[in-house]
Amino acid sequence: MLELQVGSLKRNLKDYEKNAKVAVASASLTAMDGTVYKFNCDMNVTLLNPNEKAVGKEDWEIGKHYFRVKTAEAIEEAQKLADGENH
Repeated sequence: MLELQVGSLKRNLKDYEKNAKVAVASASLTAMDGTVYKFNCDMNVTLLNPNEKAVGKEDWEIGKHYFRVKTAEAIEEAQKLADGENH
């Protein structure tokens, strides 16, 4: 879990000030067959001024659905591997 607390500003943010990278994650693992997997991920946020509305509500819903499907696929693949004792 990542919790951010953003203080208030006396002025509105300019467009180039609104985007920030707040976290970077890296992981690597070695499978039992010796294959090395490396993963990198950045967490970016976009801050809005109080008088601005977030756009892309539909995009957010599409993204949530995409990750639901990907999660279900990963669980299904893990179940297949576990059933075949190939984990």
